[in-house]
Amino acid sequence: RRRALGDSVRQAHAVMQLQEEEVVLSGGQAGLLLTRSDEGSQGAIHYRWMGWSALEQRWLEANVPARFNGVLEGADDVLLLVDGEELAIPEYSEKLNPQIVVFASGEVTDFELQLTVEADGAVDAWELRGGFDGFELDGGDEH
Repeated sequence: RRRALGDSVRQAHAVMQLQEEEVVLSGGQAGLLLTRSDEGSQGAIHYRWMGWSALEQRWLEANVPARFNGVLEGADDVLLLVDGEELAIPEYSEKLNPQIVVFASGEVTDFELQLTVEADGAVDAWELRGGFDGFELDGGDEH
């Protein structure tokens, strides 16, 4: 479980960096929507990319390769902070707006997504962060 979560967090980080580069090159913006699994499985967080529709004046699911959307699975504890405030991660609905936005400048909404898993008496923690310098990843440290 620890290895699977670590692999999925590293994959998500790589995708975030790729999407950030695409947004900067295209001069647009993209949103990242985080949702909980509607099956109620503990710690399954889905991430989906969204694009802003100027015509419809709303966020729509982005036309990105399927591998850019994914699941962070296996965390015992998940904490999302956006602009310093804890946000609950909701179940998916088409009416949701992304919690995280990537701007054409490369700047990302200030956020922290903390994921921890406990196994064999050790706790591993990962933290995905975004801000002025884009996306960053720390983690896999045993406590």
